Amino acid sequence: MLRLARRSLSTRALNAAAISEAGKAKGLKFFQFSFVDLFGVQRSKLVPASRVAEIAEDGAGFAGFAAHLDMDPTMGDLLAVPDPDSLTVLPWQREVGWLSCNLVHEGSELGHGPRNVLRAVQKKLAASHGIQLKMGVECEFFLLDGATATNGVATVSDALDVQAKPCYDAHALMRRYELISTLVEHMEELGWGPYQADHEDANGQFEINWDYDDALVTAGRVRVRRVRVRVSSCRACCGRVGLALTLALTLARDGRPRRALQVHGAHPRGEGRLYARPSSNPRTEP
Repeated sequence: MLRLARRSLSTRALNAAAISEAGKAKGLKFFQFSFVDLFGVQRSKLVPASRVAEIAEDGAGFAGFAAHLDMDPTMGDLLAVPDPDSLTVLPWQREVGWLSCNLVHEGSELGHGPRNVLRAVQKKLAASHGIQLKMGVECEFFLLDGATATNGVATVSDALDVQAKPCYDAHALMRRYELISTLVEHMEELGWGPYQADHEDANGQFEINWDYDDALVTAGRVRVRRVRVRVSSCRACCGRVGLALTLALTLARDGRPRRALQVHGAHPRGEGRLYARPSSNPRTEP
């Protein structure tokens, strides 16, 4: 056990040093240590570059009960230990490096931490079946007018976006060219491989698609994108045309935004389906 603990500590120290050196090379002033709770809310702390090696090795401290995690005030600090491979320079705030963190409590990984759960699934699939889990996502978002509301619900920002069947409406898409093009350019800079953008099924709803990747990588990109869409929309449009933005991953129903996220799994070995098609429903697709 002692050898294992020392090896683990050494790995953390090496990772912390790698994060610090990468930050210096990229001219970063701050690092955003981030994780999501059980409700998908992103939580983070901002760490100055002068202290990042120290904090990255030990983990940034959080009161786990203060987020949506299955913890109470008696359980002590929760530590967020960053994954150096997740380091992402934010294109809209280039002095900040975003980091996805693994949650650790009392020396062990927090079993119900969302990122830890996904990592455990990946490890099991690799060990049992030799499968690398890859994922692609379809994330939607709404552009709304935060200054006006109907029955307590923010209205669509584009007064001309009123079609009963607005999906793929070219004019509605191009009226928001400034924002959409900015988001796509940020994705290209990050190397995500965006390949199309469109107006979606509801008025005021848009979608940008990018290349699928390892499930853990894709999950991190979804988190970065949620922040980027909010920030970029405010900077690109809000000051000039009065736009507000709902949280990404939403669909509209009965005039009210609803959360939704389509996830597509890939089997990189190319050896058929991951599961059998149910004989009772021959139309079911994986």
